[in-house]
Amino acid sequence: AELCLCSVQAATIHDLVIHPDLQGYGLGAVLLTRVVNQIAGQGVFDVGLAAPSNLQSFFRSCSFELDREESVPMALQPGWNKLPEEINAPLQQNPALRKLLLTAMDDKQRQLSTAQ
Repeated sequence: AELCLCSVQAATIHDLVIHPDLQGYGLGAVLLTRVVNQIAGQGVFDVGLAAPSNLQSFFRSCSFELDREESVPMALQPGWNKLPEEINAPLQQNPALRKLLLTAMDDKQRQLSTAQ
């Protein structure tokens, strides 16, 4: 099982893998219960996971439910540090707005932004 402690109170389980030859014996439920108990023992009260749609019924049977906020897992794509033209053009035309944005960025973000 792979775990990400996103903050002091929240954790996300990214991978819970049982070899196909060992599936159907309850090992996944046992492993998930152990992981959740370890997380809860560290004071984390918000535990989530990313589940493929074909395994949602399994995770529901282990007391997980769909995200109340109806969020959808998304992945960052290559080129994320490039501003789309519809955003970049107005920034180039409005120096005050660009200065405000650059002030709000950290050093790494600022470096990536000015490299465009």
